[in-house]
Amino acid sequence: MRYHCNSLEIAPPKPLMSVSRSPLAPIDALSPVDGRYRSATEPLRALLSEAGLIRERIRIEAQWVLHVSAAAPQLAGSTLPAKVRQRAEEIAHEPPAEAAAAVKAIEDRINHDVKAVEYYVREQLTSAGAGAASLELVHFGCTSEDINNLSYARILQKARAVMLETLQTRIAGLRAMASARKSVADPRTKEFSSLPVITKDDDGRRPISMFKLTRAFVTWVSACCSAFRAAIKSA
Repeated sequence: MRYHCNSLEIAPPKPLMSVSRSPLAPIDALSPVDGRYRSATEPLRALLSEAGLIRERIRIEAQWVLHVSAAAPQLAGSTLPAKVRQRAEEIAHEPPAEAAAAVKAIEDRINHDVKAVEYYVREQLTSAGAGAASLELVHFGCTSEDINNLSYARILQKARAVMLETLQTRIAGLRAMASARKSVADPRTKEFSSLPVITKDDDGRRPISMFKLTRAFVTWVSACCSAFRAAIKSA
């Protein structure tokens, strides 16, 4: 990018290559998370991607409408018709598959990510028959920061649960390998048991096998997993 101090002219950078619509190759990813580790992080994609954030924002906005209508019956429009309430409950539970793309289309017009979610929820309630007064309950008394803070907290909570489940699965696999030293039923275990000694203990006398190191590693990871689980419960 080139700046000219006098005229404040900004020359846009030339693209390095034409934009391709083919699937992104791992080597072209901006981050290893979407590159070489894409398959490992796939379970988190539905939660931590932009689409996942948009869906959570929709849930928060819809739940807020339901909460305000119940908590402040004196407000105009707080008595939601049955179909409107049902639609709000549906998108609060699980937004449609096309919801994220619809929100992005609105964002392209208004250039505001959270406001686009508000407009989407309004459209959904309008299609269910919501009147003007009820539509004013959408995002009522909220800021974008309110919606974002709750959305981030909820997706992180769900992501922790996914990571904990994966961690427990990996620990179980390692524990099985470390406790089946003499088993030959699994070719992987047989190959693992034939690995040579790779180090010695602190005094340099007794050899330490791969099995012993694996058991020690499992003990350490299990402790970390327990601490992680406790942190999730206290959050």
